[in-house]
Amino acid sequence: MEPPTPSRPEMPGSVQDAPQPDDSSSTSSRKRPLAAVPDANGEANGKSTPDQAKRRRRKLSCETCQRRKCRCDYDPVSRTCHRCRTLRIPCSFTDDASLPAVTETVLADGKATLEERLQSFEDSIRDVKATLEDVRAGLQDGSILKTKARRNRHDPSDSSQSDVGPEDISDPADAGINSAPALVIREVTRQLIGGSRRLFEHINPDAIQLGFLDEQTADELIRLFCRHRGDGLVVLDVNSPNLSRELRNVSPFLHSVCCINGIPYSTSDLDPVRCKQLYEQVRITMGQALLASPLPLEEINAVLLMSSYSNTSPALGSQVDYIDSWLLTGYCAQQAMLSISFSGIVDNVRQGRSTSADRRAIRLWANICRHHLHWAATTGRPSTIPTSYLNQCNMLLNVFQATVQEGIVLADTLLYVALNRKLAHHSYLGADGECEEFALWKQRWAHLFAQPRSSAFKLSYHAAYFILAVRRLEAFIGGEELLSPAADDEVAPSNNTRSETSRAHEAHALRFAVEILETFLEMSVPARSEIPIYLHMCVSYSALIIGQYWREETATEIPPAATVVELLSALEEWSSVSTSASVAPAYVAGLAKKRVQTRARSARREFVAGLQHGAAQLGPDGSLSSPLYNAAEGLLGLGGGSGSVSGGGPRSASMSLVADMPDIGLTPPFPSMEDFFAGGFLDFIR
Repeated sequence: MEPPTPSRPEMPGSVQDAPQPDDSSSTSSRKRPLAAVPDANGEANGKSTPDQAKRRRRKLSCETCQRRKCRCDYDPVSRTCHRCRTLRIPCSFTDDASLPAVTETVLADGKATLEERLQSFEDSIRDVKATLEDVRAGLQDGSILKTKARRNRHDPSDSSQSDVGPEDISDPADAGINSAPALVIREVTRQLIGGSRRLFEHINPDAIQLGFLDEQTADELIRLFCRHRGDGLVVLDVNSPNLSRELRNVSPFLHSVCCINGIPYSTSDLDPVRCKQLYEQVRITMGQALLASPLPLEEINAVLLMSSYSNTSPALGSQVDYIDSWLLTGYCAQQAMLSISFSGIVDNVRQGRSTSADRRAIRLWANICRHHLHWAATTGRPSTIPTSYLNQCNMLLNVFQATVQEGIVLADTLLYVALNRKLAHHSYLGADGECEEFALWKQRWAHLFAQPRSSAFKLSYHAAYFILAVRRLEAFIGGEELLSPAADDEVAPSNNTRSETSRAHEAHALRFAVEILETFLEMSVPARSEIPIYLHMCVSYSALIIGQYWREETATEIPPAATVVELLSALEEWSSVSTSASVAPAYVAGLAKKRVQTRARSARREFVAGLQHGAAQLGPDGSLSSPLYNAAEGLLGLGGGSGSVSGGGPRSASMSLVADMPDIGLTPPFPSMEDFFAGGFLDFIR
C-alpha cells in the first residue's frame, strides 16, 4: 500500500486550495491584504477549514518596510525583519502563535494598536535606561571623586567637617588615570625597554667617589643627621645598622644630602673647602633631578630635604643661598603624583595586605603636603596640590599602626589645609583674636600637645595663628592706605591718632609673636636646631613684628618692655652661638631689641615732641655707632611705627633725616610677610 502523498502547503489565497469566492469577494480580498489572515479559531474571511488554519500568507516585505519602500530582511531567530528589530518597533512578520488573535484584536479595536505602541516605547525606554546604568556604573568612581573635589572647592568650612575623616580611607585620587595616553605610552615603553632611563647621566653624585668625604666621616654624618633630623628621612628605616651603605647604594644623591644636613651637628674638624664643594655638587645634582621624570621616591626625598632644611652652605662664612621652598615642594608633590600609585596602596590597605613600601610612600606624601602648605601660607601663593590628593594623607593612620610622629604630621597638615582655605577666602581672626576652625582642630588633636617631642608641633600651631593675625593686619593697613592715601610730605601718624581697629590688629599680631618666641625658647637647645627653616623664619619675622609694632601702651596682654627685651636677648644669644641656626634670627633679634629699648626709654621720658617726629636716639647705655643698627633703625622707623628721641642729648642727624623723610629707596622698607618668606629677608639682612 502506497503511503499517502502529503499535500504541499499552499499560501493563503492560492487557487488550488482556497474556496472560490464570487467576484465581489475576490475583488475585496485583493484590495485588503490582511483579509486572509486567519483568526484565533482558524477562520479566514468568515469561513473555517482545518487546512486554512495552518496556512499563513507571508508577504515579500512587512508592512513597515512596504510603507517606507525599503528592503526587508527576515531574521529567523527573532522572527521579525532586521529593520523592525533594530528600531524596536512591531513587525508584521512576527510568527508567534498569538499573532492571529492579536491581529484580529487590532482590526477589531483601534485602541489596542495605540496600547501596543506605547508598550513598545516603554520597553525601548527600559532598554535605554539599562544601557545608561551600565555606562554609569563604569564611571561611578570618577563621578564620586569629581563631586567631592567640587564640594571641597566651593565649601570653605569643609576642612574640619569633611565627609572624609582622618580615620577614613579616601578614594584613590589617581583612579582612572592609568588609561591616559601619556601613561599608556610610558607603560608600554617600560615593558618593551625593561626599565626607565638612568637619573643622572652626566654627573656623579657620589660624595665618597668624588673625594669630598671618606667613608668613616660619611657614616658619622649620617648618624648625626638621623639623630637630629631623622624625621625628614622617610623612605628608609633610620634604625638600620647599615643605613649609610644602604643610602649610598639606593641613592647617592640622598646620601650626599643627608651628609650636608649632618655637618652642622659635627664636632670634627671638617675641611670647609670640601664641605663647600660637596654643597655645590649637591646643588648641581638637584638641578639635574629637576629635569628627570618620573623621579624615584629617594630622589624626591632628597629634594624635599634641601627645600625644608638647607638655605646656606654648611661651610663657615658662606653666603646665604636662597632656595624657593614653595617651588621645590610643589615640584616634589607633582613628581610624587607620578611615582606613587595611590590606587594600589588603597587596594592593599582595604584588603589588609599593605606593605612597608606603601607606608613609606604615604609618609613621604604627607610630609610633602605638610611642607608645601607651610610655604603656601607664608608666601601668599596658592597650593598646587588638589584637595583629592591632600585627602590621601588620611591613610597615614590606616597603614599599619600609626606612630605619634605620623599623627603629628597628619594633624599639622590638616591645620594648614584649614589655614590656606581661610586665607584663600580672606577669612581671618575674630574680634577676640580667636579662630573657630582652629579651636575645633585643637579639640580634636589636643592629646598630641602632651607628647614628649611635640614642641615643634606647638610652635607650628602658634605660627598658624600668627600668620592669620599678620595677614589681617596687612590687609587692614593696605585697605586704609588705599582709601585715604597720605601726601608725600606727610609724616607717619602718631600713637594718639591711630585708630582703635589698628591697635586691636597690632595687639593680636604682637600677642602671637610673643607666644612664638616663648615657645621657641622653651625648647631644648638641640631641638631649636632641628626644626625646619620655615619655623626659623617664623621666629625671625615674629621678632621683626615685635620691633615694628611694640609700644608700652599697646594692650594689657602684651608683656612689658623688660620681658620682651629678655626674650629677644635670649634669641640673639642663641643665634650667635648656634652653628645650625638659620641665618635670619641672628640678625633680626638684635635689631628688634634695640627698637624696643628705644621706645621704652622714650615712653618713660614722655617726650611728646619726639613721639610726633618719630626719631630714635639711644641714651648713654646704648650707641648707634654700628651701621647695621643705624640702617635697621631707619628701616623700622619707616615701616609704620614712629620712633622718639631721648632727652639726654642732641638727635642724630642721620637718624633724624631718615625718620622724617618718606621712604625714597635709601633704606629697604619694612618687609611684608609674603616678601620676607619669598626671599626678601636677604635684602633686609644685606
